[in-house]
Amino acid sequence: MSKIIPVDLIDFELLLGYTQQKHSNKNEPIPKLSNNTERLESCLNTPFQKFSGKHLYRGLLNKAAILFYLVNKNHPLINGNKRMACICLDYFCFINGYSLDIPEDRFYEIAKAVVESDNSKKEEVIIIIKKITLEDAICVLQRFMSLIFKSNIKMEENGLNFS
Repeated sequence: MSKIIPVDLIDFELLLGYTQQKHSNKNEPIPKLSNNTERLESCLNTPFQKFSGKHLYRGLLNKAAILFYLVNKNHPLINGNKRMACICLDYFCFINGYSLDIPEDRFYEIAKAVVESDNSKKEEVIIIIKKITLEDAICVLQRFMSLIFKSNIKMEENGLNFS
C-alpha cells in the first residue's frame, strides 16, 4: 500500500489562487485566504489524525470523504467553500493517483447538500460521500474496461459482468 499524500496549506493556497483567477470575471468572487488559517488547517489535517497510533480515517476513500465534508461544513473561507471543497477533493484524489469524473454541476449539488445537512447526521453524510466517490470510480473502471475488452461491462453484486 502506498502512502496517501495530504493536501497541505501551500497546495490549498495554490488551488485557491487558481480558483480566484478562474472566477475573477464572474459574479462569484472568492476572497483571499485570511491570516487566521487554523480552521482551514484543521480541515486539511483531520483526515490524517491518529489516536493511540491508529489512523482515525483509514484509506483514501475515508480520508477523501472527511476532507470534502470538513472543507464544506467548517466554512474555513468567507465565500467559495463549496467550490473549494470540490477542487480540493479532486486535487486530493489526483495527487494520490485517482481521477474523479463527476460532472461539475453534480459535484456542486453534492457540496451544497453537505453544507445544508444537519450536523448531527455527519456519519451518514460521510457514508453518502464515500458511496458517490466509489460509484464514480466504478463508472470510470467500467468505461476503461469496456475500451480494453471492447464489450459492455456492468458491476453486479457478484462482480463484473462482461456482455
